[in-house]
Amino acid sequence: MPLPAPSGALQADRASFRMGPYMLLRNVSFSIEPGEFLGIIGPSGAGKTTLCRLILGIWPSRGKLCLDGMETFSWNKEELGKYIGYLPQEIELFPGTVAENIARLGAVDSQALYHIGSPRWHKAVRRAKTACGACQGFVRRSQVIGSG
Repeated sequence: MPLPAPSGALQADRASFRMGPYMLLRNVSFSIEPGEFLGIIGPSGAGKTTLCRLILGIWPSRGKLCLDGMETFSWNKEELGKYIGYLPQEIELFPGTVAENIARLGAVDSQALYHIGSPRWHKAVRRAKTACGACQGFVRRSQVIGSG
């Protein structure tokens, strides 16, 4: 049975992850409501990528990491992938266009694409800049998970 589209409420309650003898993430807690932003900053090795992998349900977490009240690790990955975007530091594209890669090599909705330089594209960029305060405000308006 397919799951309903997520509303976007994300909660972490003492999320932790250990790999062998190394504790990569310890007791991270936060709550984000739909429409809110979360900036994750920290030095290399602080656990940012580990946290993203837990959010995506790629790795299981000690503690809880839930999307709309359901642990992300238990979501069907194929269904969840339609709703969550993740851009790792190092990317690898499959053969095809960028749009096809974003669509997970499925059908591309050409009506939904913004053509770079078009009025629709400029409007979308202005909305994004306003939403995050041209990225300076992104961190200021959001919860920040620091290193440690």
